[in-house]
Amino acid sequence: MNVEIASALYRYFEALYELNQNIMVLCGIDVLDNRGEYEKNIENVIHLVPKLVPYKYDKRKKSYKLENGDGLLEFESSMPFLRTDYEHILQCHYACLSDIKTIRNKLEHRMHGVNINSSGSGSFCLFEMTYQVDEKNIRITAGELIGLVRELNVLFAKIQEQVAAFAYQNDKFPYPYYRKITRFSFENFNQIYECNLLRIFGKALLPF
Repeated sequence: MNVEIASALYRYFEALYELNQNIMVLCGIDVLDNRGEYEKNIENVIHLVPKLVPYKYDKRKKSYKLENGDGLLEFESSMPFLRTDYEHILQCHYACLSDIKTIRNKLEHRMHGVNINSSGSGSFCLFEMTYQVDEKNIRITAGELIGLVRELNVLFAKIQEQVAAFAYQNDKFPYPYYRKITRFSFENFNQIYECNLLRIFGKALLPF
């Protein structure tokens, strides 16, 4: 860890914070009462995930892989756990990450080619949405997204620990920047996902 790396982390931390907030909002939706209010949240999720997980499609192998030197992997020599943890995330959440990338790519190049053709929420499922991308239906569920973001939260909490140790060793804790990016551990979000009040908390984040 050094000043250059610490300075580069802010936008990634901000993106993960926003990702958690958007997923929590989705956990509080009622697809009937909140119609027209939550579509932007799921779209935000779809755009944020590829910014936080540096993966791309390998045409030769016809599968997704980590992109060397992309995103936070630029700093893996200083934080070797990045590659190991990202590999684990990609392997464990491959289907979800693949679906997100498919939707994201279509949104970037042909927005009118992506539509939500069904959505649901209820006592057994916090939320689920099915996108139609060309002729393909892609289902996104609360369980998949929560599983993915919880692992990202654990990874980024490790990075926060590295920042905190660096700030302590170099007398930088009084600096507002270091206090801001370490004030709230990303693992604290996981306690909310595990709480039986998650749906109520999500409802409280929705517009009145």
